[in-house]
Amino acid sequence: MLEPEATACPCCQGQLHKIGEDVSEVLDIIPAILRVLRTIRPKYACRGCTDGVVQAKVLPRLIESGMVSTALVSHVVVSKFAWYLPLYRQVRILAGQGVHLDRSTLAGWVTCPMACHKVSR
Repeated sequence: MLEPEATACPCCQGQLHKIGEDVSEVLDIIPAILRVLRTIRPKYACRGCTDGVVQAKVLPRLIESGMVSTALVSHVVVSKFAWYLPLYRQVRILAGQGVHLDRSTLAGWVTCPMACHKVSR
């Protein structure tokens, strides 16, 4: 809400009262944010014996031992197949955001989930 600088009448200096308002809307965008998600899994050991080490299990990933989230793989796949954005352009877009990847890496992301997981209908 944007209020005027003064709410006193310029003629008599009396207090002005609200009689209505004008509302305007604009379409805005929040660009994609690339971030590193760090998962810390502490290890706990027993001081009394050597067999008592405990640690949380690793969360499953779309690409095993990969360093990419399911959300980023989904974004690349949708950009390629739904919006017809070639991988070489996606590589340039990512580079513009400070993430430098080879096109072959993105190609691996696009083909691996399709080939490794059967989709049931």
